[in-house]
Amino acid sequence: MRVLLAPVGSRGDVQPMLALADGLRRAGHSVTLAVPRGMEGLAAAHGIAAIGSGSDVLQLVQAHAADLHRPLRAFTVLLRECKRELQLQLDEMERLVPGHDLVVGAGLQLAAAAVCAAHRVAFRHVLYTPCLLPAPDHPPFWMPRRRLPGWLCRWLHWAPDVVNGKLLLAPLARYRQDHGLPPIGLPIAEMVGDFPLLACEPGLAAAPGRFAGVVEQTGWLPPPAGTHQALDPTLSAWLDAGTPPIQVGFGSMTDRAPAATVALCQRLAQRTGRRVLLLRGWSDHPTSADPAVHVIDGAPHSALIPRCALTIHHGGSGTSHAAAAAGTPQIVVPHLFDQFDFAFRLERAGVAARSLSRAEWLPDARGVDRVMGRIAEVLDVPAVLTKCRALAAMMAGRDGVGAAISALERQVAMHHAGTWRPPPLPQQPPWRRQDLPRLPPTSPK
Repeated sequence: MRVLLAPVGSRGDVQPMLALADGLRRAGHSVTLAVPRGMEGLAAAHGIAAIGSGSDVLQLVQAHAADLHRPLRAFTVLLRECKRELQLQLDEMERLVPGHDLVVGAGLQLAAAAVCAAHRVAFRHVLYTPCLLPAPDHPPFWMPRRRLPGWLCRWLHWAPDVVNGKLLLAPLARYRQDHGLPPIGLPIAEMVGDFPLLACEPGLAAAPGRFAGVVEQTGWLPPPAGTHQALDPTLSAWLDAGTPPIQVGFGSMTDRAPAATVALCQRLAQRTGRRVLLLRGWSDHPTSADPAVHVIDGAPHSALIPRCALTIHHGGSGTSHAAAAAGTPQIVVPHLFDQFDFAFRLERAGVAARSLSRAEWLPDARGVDRVMGRIAEVLDVPAVLTKCRALAAMMAGRDGVGAAISALERQVAMHHAGTWRPPPLPQQPPWRRQDLPRLPPTSPK
């Protein structure tokens, strides 16, 4: 089958699609991989050719770095940028979709489902977290507090969805109307389509009860193996030169105070007697004058994290799963969106300490004491290590990529046979069945 993979977002949204692209090609399928501009090199490093599509996410993140640390402001920026990006997605998906049997979206891919419907091409969206599903079991992905009553969760899922739909999805509403498609629904439904795949570890983040029958949960999609997963010789030598370090890194999250983070790492090294490895990611941390703190741009998590005693990270889906698969204790400092949910789930699974807010990550005496308290909760604690190993063993027994490929092959076969009937979504209360209003015709008759 001919498959178009079209993830939109940061590295955490793109890397699982690299695993899927590698698996599909090994299974004999033809794959076109379209990644956000600027990430073609990431795909090439994994031995996979890709075309650039949409905006350069790193440039967007750097342009709005100050706003992304304030949840409400970040949400406003996201709405504005998504509306601009949506029109770009529609134009590029209209160019790329024809000629494929299946399109797989991920991250903030909002246009592909409608374009596939217009061209009668099978579509599937891959979710990396269940908190995007509008279930009363959990609050929406953007809520820092993860324990709320079900009735409040329902309203928190619904009200912003209606507002965002009217603010955000006008280009998509116009496209659907011009192509004779049914009126536009609400944003999450437009993104995930009829029958999403849930690519995360069930032992960590299972589909909520009412959605268990309308998503297929495959398990995590780990990076494809290869020489690109090997550690740099200099880093490997540094790791060999002492006991396993504490690893710190916040991935694609920008750091408002990079020098303060380095200072905090130096104080942690002094207090714990352990070396600290700091990964810059998309931030610009200076090098450390303390030889106990080593600052690098990045390293493959699958090779690095198993060699660390503890990892402190932002709670992205990819990093959370990589640390869980390594059996390494964790401390999460969530910055935004689904990172709050993964921090909650990792703590509940017993493999992570209580999370720290970004405002608590400070190099002053109180900040160091807070981090030291969290370190004491998980570092070299036998009960925590036992749970970490059990979760890692559970993940090692799954083949998420194989399960995803089987689901996609089955879908395309049924689509060609005319028998594809995704299960109906759970019955929604009346306020969830709201359609957004139709737009006027493109041109007057």
